[in-house]
Amino acid sequence: MKKLTFLILMATFCKAQSVVIEPNQIHKTEKNANASEDILLTSLENRTPTIVGRRANTSGLLPMLTPITLDNTLFSIGAKGYVLGGFSPNLSSSIDFKSTQDWTPTALGSQIRFKTTPNGGSLAQDRMVIDYTGNIGINTLNPRSKLHIADGISGTGPSFGGGTNMFLESNTNNYLMMSTPDNFATGIIFKKPNNEAQIYFGAANAGLDFYLDGTNRLSIANSNGNVGIGTLANATTKLQVMGDLALGKITSNTTGGSMTSFNRADASILKFENGGDLYGISVPVNGLIVYIMNTSTTNLVIHDQSTVNVPLTERIITNGVTGSSITINGNGGATLIYDRDSLRWRVVSVAF
Repeated sequence: MKKLTFLILMATFCKAQSVVIEPNQIHKTEKNANASEDILLTSLENRTPTIVGRRANTSGLLPMLTPITLDNTLFSIGAKGYVLGGFSPNLSSSIDFKSTQDWTPTALGSQIRFKTTPNGGSLAQDRMVIDYTGNIGINTLNPRSKLHIADGISGTGPSFGGGTNMFLESNTNNYLMMSTPDNFATGIIFKKPNNEAQIYFGAANAGLDFYLDGTNRLSIANSNGNVGIGTLANATTKLQVMGDLALGKITSNTTGGSMTSFNRADASILKFENGGDLYGISVPVNGLIVYIMNTSTTNLVIHDQSTVNVPLTERIITNGVTGSSITINGNGGATLIYDRDSLRWRVVSVAF
């Protein structure tokens, strides 16, 4: 016979009394011996059947009821099971209703906590909370967004009201996984009125595709990693651009003079506004292409493999003849590429 324990607050005596009931069935309005439910609440009066747990605190030698305070357990529903020697002393799993502030008639903050016991353990642990803000925390009691899933502490994240609806937190690697069978795509859709963006994997091009307004804007092929911009077809080179290509960063030099190790500042366009002598270019990257422009009336001279205070790997090969140099008149230019084999910049085209 199943047992059900109720904790009933006896307001007449201002003390709690524990009552143990051993029912087959308990019915609010009727009793049916053939019913499968152990407890059945039936309302025939246009009322909603309700189970309510009530708590008050007490103080003094002659107990006086006092208000709820922060972190009081207001009501709990839990489960125990039989093991050798009797029923388990602790709840294996439970739902706890707790206060989140000291209560007043206009301040009744509360939360709901869900607990389970891990395999091999004997104490239930907090697994999920619905906080007084309405935020849901999984593996955390302090959710910082509408849904906060924690597997450790990252040390950073949104605060209340920060506009983040889901927060995934970990103190190690952190992943969000979506999986489908073959021939189906996974993706993320960003939606606004009259506007939409999507990221798909395994869609029409069997790769990673980025869409805006229903048009494929960028594709990364799954087979070879080739990147296509502005094309629906898989790119046939490592980078294929259908349309114009512009380099946006320019490093300008207005002083001219002798430049033994010119700092390009991660730019691919080098603009010389006062001519001068160029002996070397710093921060080389294999295969990097730079474009040199001379916009002054003073000539810009590019010196071939200069040894004047220029590191070996920053020197420039002009035309393969040691000692030769290239003079670029006003409004002229040159194109250079860095060669990993010779560890030199090579001039590949000149506009005098």
